[in-house]
Amino acid sequence: MKYYSFLFLIFSQVCWFTLCNGGPIASFRPPAVPIVTHDPYFSIWTNGDVLYNQNTTLWDGQNKPFSGFIRVFGKTYRFLGNSTIPAAKDIKTAIQLSVTVTPTKSLFQFTVDDNDVYFNVTFFTPILPTNIELLSRPVTYLTIDLLARNQNDIQIYIDVSGELACLNNHEPLVWSREITPAGLNTMNIGNFNQTPFVDPVDKSSISWGYMYVAAPLDKDMQQCIAGLNEIRNVFYTNGTLPNNDDTSMPQAVKSSWIGMAVMWNVTGQTKASKTVMLAYDDVWSMDYFGVPMKPYYSYLFPGNFTNLLDKVWSEFEVEAVQATAEEFETQFFNDFTNIGGDEYATLCALSFRQVMAGCKAVWNPMLNLTDMPMWYFLKEISSAGDISTMDVIFPASPFFLYYNPYLLQSLLVPLLEYANNETNIKYDLAWAPHALGKWPVCNIEPHNQEQMPIETTADLLLMLLGVAQRTNYTMDLLQQNYWPLLENYAFYLLGVLPDPPKQLCTDDFEGAIPHNANLALKGILGLAAWSELCKMAGDTEQADLYLRIFLSLFFLRSLFGYRKVTLKSENSPFVLQNATPDMTFFFLLLDTTVFVTGVV
Repeated sequence: MKYYSFLFLIFSQVCWFTLCNGGPIASFRPPAVPIVTHDPYFSIWTNGDVLYNQNTTLWDGQNKPFSGFIRVFGKTYRFLGNSTIPAAKDIKTAIQLSVTVTPTKSLFQFTVDDNDVYFNVTFFTPILPTNIELLSRPVTYLTIDLLARNQNDIQIYIDVSGELACLNNHEPLVWSREITPAGLNTMNIGNFNQTPFVDPVDKSSISWGYMYVAAPLDKDMQQCIAGLNEIRNVFYTNGTLPNNDDTSMPQAVKSSWIGMAVMWNVTGQTKASKTVMLAYDDVWSMDYFGVPMKPYYSYLFPGNFTNLLDKVWSEFEVEAVQATAEEFETQFFNDFTNIGGDEYATLCALSFRQVMAGCKAVWNPMLNLTDMPMWYFLKEISSAGDISTMDVIFPASPFFLYYNPYLLQSLLVPLLEYANNETNIKYDLAWAPHALGKWPVCNIEPHNQEQMPIETTADLLLMLLGVAQRTNYTMDLLQQNYWPLLENYAFYLLGVLPDPPKQLCTDDFEGAIPHNANLALKGILGLAAWSELCKMAGDTEQADLYLRIFLSLFFLRSLFGYRKVTLKSENSPFVLQNATPDMTFFFLLLDTTVFVTGVV
């Protein structure tokens, strides 16, 4: 009979998948499972086969531990992270039954052996590209749904290490509590030295701002800020938390492994659901050529960060945000299952989390407040840590064009402003920028960045066309602010095609290649994009001229042949270069057999 109870529990969590056409494959175990995915500094994953055999980490592997234990009849079981309890000689682990990843959720299902206790652990991160306000909120809901066959003696425990708020474990931290007007009991921890924008490199974590743990006041709940070894010992021994917080501040993380803990005593309850919010207020998000920019949510929710927490909790309490996310996910799985089946839809869900976690929405104080003063930035991770790299935005552009072209425009405008000499650094190159700097500081001199002239220039024109075709406001923006700049970029492409000089392309690991066949195709498509933009601007003369140029260059390009990397080499392998976005824009203009041949 216990399995019928378990099935009843999981039915409420996943039944909606069966109502849509397809859903995530239950047996799929991603190489890394997303836990909290908001932006490059608040992107926490687990690499283990199960949730409890490795600590959670930043995307680059830095330790950023969340820990979870459940205590049943005095026996403690670990279900989240790989943390230890000094008072325990041997920690048992819960049995993980499954993991499911969707665009907004990571759902883990557990049982505790021999106790007829089952529980789901759900990390719910509703950052939807179709909703700018939801997208900007740095809040994940961690919910534990429990079902026990009998009225057992059960306590549930979650803690968050101070390591979330520092770059290294020697940095001094401070902490505090607050009860909000809406009745949330909040704890926060942050660096004593609040110096934003330090350590602008690729594999680096944040060392400013504040990590928050917040939950509604509850007679079953206790909270504590202290050394995690001490807190866990008390929980293991007594099923409670220490009565008092540690008050010795500031204190380095490694002094006592300071952290924030919350627990619920659900003894006597056969069914319980408890939620805690995990949030990070970075206070300052981006330095754009000397202009510090706050996160966009601070524009939407001015004042204390707890104002935002009250709002997002109120929406969760009435299940409004859950309904919005489920409607989005139902459509998501319908769309992508119809395109490529359940396997494709499952991979798309994981890709969704990766794309969204690589971006950050900021408030640009220089923009007119009557408009939406939001800029969007993307980090090139596991490479150079560059900000808004043009040839990294490009392969992500179909995602943004499909869901919200405004986001792609908001990614490109900071690059256009830099190229148009609207910053404190003079941009004097004839082609489009490659990137803006190292995350989170935009300050790169044009001659110090990696140069991919044809690649970045054609990428920019192609993406701008994609946005302009899908909005009723982009052409006005381009014509009023950037038209001469874009016209110069078209002139540049004219001068280097159809046989490109020795240049880097997005496959920069190959080094600069002369006569690059794929780069030639990319540049020619860039000219086609400019022709379409001119047509949309009402300049039919320029549109016709560039269309004729495009067709002529495309014909010349075809004379060189397709099955080679360079136009003047013999028998070299064909490399398919960013073909999907190219075909998305111009499949009617191209000989698609070229791409089919390349794949075969």
